[in-house]
Amino acid sequence: MSHRSQVQTQIKSLDILKKAIKELGLSYYEGQELSGAYTRGWEASEKAADLVIEVEGRKDVGFKLGADGFYSLIGDFYGLRGGEKSLKDRILQMYNVTFVKDAISNSSSYGITSYTTNTLANGDIVLEGEVDTDQIVAA
Repeated sequence: MSHRSQVQTQIKSLDILKKAIKELGLSYYEGQELSGAYTRGWEASEKAADLVIEVEGRKDVGFKLGADGFYSLIGDFYGLRGGEKSLKDRILQMYNVTFVKDAISNSSSYGITSYTTNTLANGDIVLEGEVDTDQIVAA
């Protein structure tokens, strides 16, 4: 039985998405279709994904670029621990953290000289940084 879903996200950067997926300890595959057991009977266009992620040993979840320039989370989330919302929230959280870390690493204009990442008991991720105010570049 198929439970096909598409969840819109605000993800635009495939490179940041790949880094975030790795940070979560998940594997990803490019140039493949969704191939899990739940996708049997789907049309080829429904299985097409820009990035397939392996979650709990399944390969029937992935990301597909939309005409609006954002990636949607697609697949069959039936039986997935926590469902699509939990997976989406974990990926989006790590995507945002990775986006900020990448921006800090690639720009000296923020004046951030170092930072640490802390995960709180509730799962929130906090970035704490050291700022050298002499290095901040005004916008």
